Amino acid sequence: SSSSFGMNLQDAPTDTPSPVVPSAPSKTDRNLMIFLCALACFLNYADRINISVAIIPMSEEYCWTVTDQGTVLGAFFYGYLPMQIVGAELSKRYGGKIVLGASALWWSFFTLVTPLAADLGLP
Repeated sequence: SSSSFGMNLQDAPTDTPSPVVPSAPSKTDRNLMIFLCALACFLNYADRINISVAIIPMSEEYCWTVTDQGTVLGAFFYGYLPMQIVGAELSKRYGGKIVLGASALWWSFFTLVTPLAADLGLP
């Protein structure tokens, strides 16, 4: 369309820059994210299974009662709820790849120190 001065409106300068549209992730990025998600799920389920199996010999070694076993298993599972919320907020801020990778390292570390925590004893 034209203005009253005979100038085409498409040629008029604008003060606002055109929006930057992010490009779609590459196939390699998508495949990496799929792999990381699958690995995280694998580690998550392995940890769930391991603590359920390990509680039997741990309770025998440390003379835990059924209540103590419930406390240990509960502590493991109660951490899931708040970390879902924290993980979502961190993912918004830093991105899924970074948070997923850091989370896998973080919970793997705590899996490794579980025997040390057991040696320190229950309160």
